[in-house]
Amino acid sequence: MKRRVFFGAATAALVCMALVLTGCDNGNGNGGAAGFLGTTMELSGQVYEQTWDANDNPVFTRYDGTREITSIRLRAGDGTDIPFPVSGAITGGQLGLTVGTPPPAAMVNIGDIFVGGDILNEELFDNFNISDRTVRALALWSLWIEPGLGIWRERFAANVHEGVIFVYVESDVTVSGNGRATPWEDGYYTITRNFNLNFRAGWNAVRFTIEDLDIGGRETITLGNPANFRWIMD
Repeated sequence: MKRRVFFGAATAALVCMALVLTGCDNGNGNGGAAGFLGTTMELSGQVYEQTWDANDNPVFTRYDGTREITSIRLRAGDGTDIPFPVSGAITGGQLGLTVGTPPPAAMVNIGDIFVGGDILNEELFDNFNISDRTVRALALWSLWIEPGLGIWRERFAANVHEGVIFVYVESDVTVSGNGRATPWEDGYYTITRNFNLNFRAGWNAVRFTIEDLDIGGRETITLGNPANFRWIMD
């Protein structure tokens, strides 16, 4: 069988990480194709609920409910919750949210973001380099608006899964690496490509693409916030 990687609510619940994914009514992500979103993110878009059919394919249904959003649930390394006040709501299925500067207690040295993950993992690259490992950062892997309920933004196509990871950095920093093929015990590989992410102080959008191949998965990461992704709630 192929080695496949998918991200949902359970995968997103990582220590010191959450998922924030953006869109707007016409499907455009805030900031368009640009990777830098500013010191404050204005997030908007139609929200969809996701289920799976008998063949394990995603099914999306437009959400038309209303929920107030006053904070994002973050978790410190010791397991305690960290308040992150935000301003916004889902109104009639439309998201409108303002996300500012993360609380200092939620941030880690940027190198910690690239440890042990399926996408942001320095062990999947050769010549991995961070220009300044002391920069404090937060990777938002899910926007947890209630206990056990998160929203994120992604796109599925034939043998392709894509998503956006939002990364806040306190100062400019560059992260780069050379791609390689990493073998797994099941005989399949994670294949990565060269990347160079020039983060600017504030919020940055990181796009990941996973292609499902016969020999495993091929992963690409770039800065960008594509136009054709959906907000997903689960």
